[in-house]
Amino acid sequence: MNQGESASTLEQRDGPRYAAMISIQGTFGGADVVIRDFGPTGFQIQHSQRIPLRTERLLRFVYPRSFPAVCAPLGIPDRDPETNYAVFRCSTVWSHLRSDTADGLPAYRSGITVQKEEPAAALLPFVLRDFVRHDEESLQRRKQQWR
Repeated sequence: MNQGESASTLEQRDGPRYAAMISIQGTFGGADVVIRDFGPTGFQIQHSQRIPLRTERLLRFVYPRSFPAVCAPLGIPDRDPETNYAVFRCSTVWSHLRSDTADGLPAYRSGITVQKEEPAAALLPFVLRDFVRHDEESLQRRKQQWR
């Protein structure tokens, strides 16, 4: 079981999960993060700094550029991080340290929930449709790991 995660936390997950097929980098407060997956009520992030539970911060990331192989030869610039970004007020609900990362360096994975006044999270599967895949087995895997 993940630190801070319980059966009730698992049951609170509603709606489908979407796994990132590319590295969607951002910041959670001052910490650099990579978004691993998300749903209508929250995100799973990976980061190197410890983030305490119930920490409320802003998650900010730039929308990835669609069709990068086509955009580069045409001279279409990367998306401007000052205008093409998303910001959500979130708080950590679970976090654990992983040591089995590909580069061998320890990394934290945390679940962060979007505050209720941030309804735009439900639109992310449409905005990021080129970069994510629907993860139908996510909740079942989590429940099995918890047991």
